[in-house]
Amino acid sequence: MVFWGVLTTSKSQFRYGKKLAQAWVPEELLEKALKLSKRSLTETIVISIETYLKSGKSEKELAQERLNAALLEAAEAKAELDEINKRERDNIAKEKKI
Repeated sequence: MVFWGVLTTSKSQFRYGKKLAQAWVPEELLEKALKLSKRSLTETIVISIETYLKSGKSEKELAQERLNAALLEAAEAKAELDEINKRERDNIAKEKKI
């Protein structure tokens, strides 16, 4: 059983847009999460919360994220292909001059 602590709200516990959160978490669960993530405790908790929030997104939001990722991947592939084509054209031009 996981007992989550209460988020504190006093001004002394706000820092650079972040909030201090305290929780009692089973040691075994925490160790497994840290071993799996291979990151710091804070990073592991933040990633876990982001993953939890992402799982609550609407179908439309998830589809938009997939589309954005696909468009980015396509743009990167296009740039790589353009670079390869440019090198090939340059090599052909050099061979013709020889």
